[in-house]
Amino acid sequence: MFETSIETVASFTRPIHVITRNFGSNLVLPGAGTLFFVNNDGWALTCGHIADELLGSEQLLQRYNAYRSEYRQLQNPQSPDASDTREEIRIQ
Repeated sequence: MFETSIETVASFTRPIHVITRNFGSNLVLPGAGTLFFVNNDGWALTCGHIADELLGSEQLLQRYNAYRSEYRQLQNPQSPDASDTREEIRIQ
């Protein structure tokens, strides 16, 4: 009976593995959790720390993409905003 339950739930449960590393640190921190699909529409249930990691990764990606965009703009001297941006950086 227990074996049948495990086999049934295995098709609805997915592992989530995460690693994090802070800027300037070589220390890599592992994390793990599970994700349970609760209906055919794709709704899922997980732990709070896993939800925080998933949401945080999206915010981090947005910040990184903004940084890359600004960096490219600074590298392109033909950009109309490049000299203004360089001046702002020097002032700060």
